[in-house]
Amino acid sequence: MKVRLMTSNIWGDFFHNPVEPRAPLLAEVFKRWKPDILGLQEVGRSWWKSKLIPELGKTYAQVPVEHPEKLNCTPLFFREEQFELLDFGRYLFHEPLDYSKGWNYGVFKSRADGKTLAVFNTHFWWKSELRDEVIRRYNAMETVAAMKRIGGKFSCPVFLMGDLNCKCDSMTWEYLRGQGWQTSFFCTDDYSPYSSNHHDPVVHADGTCTGCTTDEPKENSIDHIAIPAGVKVICQYAVIDREALDSSDHSPVYADVEF
Repeated sequence: MKVRLMTSNIWGDFFHNPVEPRAPLLAEVFKRWKPDILGLQEVGRSWWKSKLIPELGKTYAQVPVEHPEKLNCTPLFFREEQFELLDFGRYLFHEPLDYSKGWNYGVFKSRADGKTLAVFNTHFWWKSELRDEVIRRYNAMETVAAMKRIGGKFSCPVFLMGDLNCKCDSMTWEYLRGQGWQTSFFCTDDYSPYSSNHHDPVVHADGTCTGCTTDEPKENSIDHIAIPAGVKVICQYAVIDREALDSSDHSPVYADVEF
C-alpha cells in the first residue's frame, strides 16, 4: 500500500496574523499536493471558524474526538473513500500548562487492499531551554507508549507526524530512534534539502502575508514524519510553493510511504 502523509503547522493567529487571508492559500496547497492523511497543528478557534475547514470537508473526513467541547488544535483528516476508520483517540500532555499540545490518532484500514496503519498527529512542547527539551522527551515517551499499544492491538505500522519542536540531533529524537522510529528524510534518497520551518511571513496592513524560503538545512527541521522500521519511504518533501510560504512560518511536509 502506498500512502501520502502530510503534516502542516498552519500558524495560529497569536501574532496579529489573521487567518482568513491565509485560509484559501492553505486550501490550495492541500488540494495541489493531495495528501491521503493530513495532520494540522495550531488550529485555534479562528481557524475552526475560517473557510479552511469547510474546504477540507469537501475532500476529507475528520477523525473525531472524545471531548469535542475542548479546543482541538491538532486535528487529523483522512480520505474516507480510501480508508475505513477503525479506532481513534486524543490526548493532551498537560492541559493546564498548554491546551494545544498533545496528539490525535487514527487507525485506518485501506478499502482497496485491507492493509492497516495508524497515524499519530502531534505538537510537542515548544520552548528552547534544556528543561524544555526534557519536557519534549517526556512528550515523546508518553506518545511512544500509546503508539506501541495501538500498534500491538492492530498489528500495524504506526507513524508519528507533527511539529515536534526539535531538530533531529536532539535528545527527543535520540529517544525516538532508540524506540524504532526515524525521521523521513533519513529514510530516502529523494528528500528536500532545506528545513521545514522558515522565517515568519511579513504581515501587511490588509492582513495578507508574504513569506520567504530558508537556507537552513533539513537537519534544522522541527516538523517531522517519523517512520517505523520496515516501511519504505519513496520521497520526502517540504512544500515551498508561494501559497505555502505566504500562509505559515512552517512548510507543510509530506512523505510518500509504502508497506
